[in-house]
Amino acid sequence: MKIGFSFGRCVKDIVNNVVNIDDVVVIITRTNMPNLESFDKVIEEYLFWGPWEGMDSVQCREVAKQLWDSGKLHQPRRFGQSYASRPTGLHWMDLFPSVVDQNPAVTDAWNNYRMMLMLAHGQDIPQENLDENEYKRSQH
Repeated sequence: MKIGFSFGRCVKDIVNNVVNIDDVVVIITRTNMPNLESFDKVIEEYLFWGPWEGMDSVQCREVAKQLWDSGKLHQPRRFGQSYASRPTGLHWMDLFPSVVDQNPAVTDAWNNYRMMLMLAHGQDIPQENLDENEYKRSQH
């Protein structure tokens, strides 16, 4: 499960099969697209002189529209908020560790997280949230 920090770069990664669109929770963007008309203008700009230049325009539009329709684009500027800068050098962050067994500190943190879930929720928590194998994905 991932959070993205760049509409253009994240759509590009999805189209290029670097990230699966089903793994995207939300993309926090600097865009200000209050309606489909402004959305279409941004798509055109990105296709012809932006991050999607030279890419398959149909695929880019489909991915962008799917993100729009599913409500996965959060645009702070639409609500009068400034866009917080993304983490340096990153345009994706994992909600859960992608590889939990390579770093002992991450393994400990993951095990502590699982323990806290069980203490807080007992047996009501879905088991897929406790299986670290579910979150072992290649890092991108």
